Amino acid sequence: MHILSDDSFFPEGTDNINEGVESNDSNSKINTPDQQAEIDLAKEAKKTGGISEEDAETLLEWAKHYNVPNHGSEVHPNRPGVGSNVPHIHIGPVGHIIIK
Repeated sequence: MHILSDDSFFPEGTDNINEGVESNDSNSKINTPDQQAEIDLAKEAKKTGGISEEDAETLLEWAKHYNVPNHGSEVHPNRPGVGSNVPHIHIGPVGHIIIK
């Protein structure tokens, strides 16, 4: 499953409706600590205005390793909005992380 939305995937103010509960089931909607760390790194990357191509590749590799939904570099040339028409990635609920 690829999540192609912004941070609004989970209820406002949370990253996960079951925050703090561990799960090893890759189909679970509960994040493991490693998955949550990956999502937190993605949020920080988006907050700071984007990441390098090398860091984007690293985040994508980690997302695959920790079973965090992700989407590699893409561009939406006909969509409005910052981050849509420039190269970007998606990690978990965090979309449009710009690649600088």
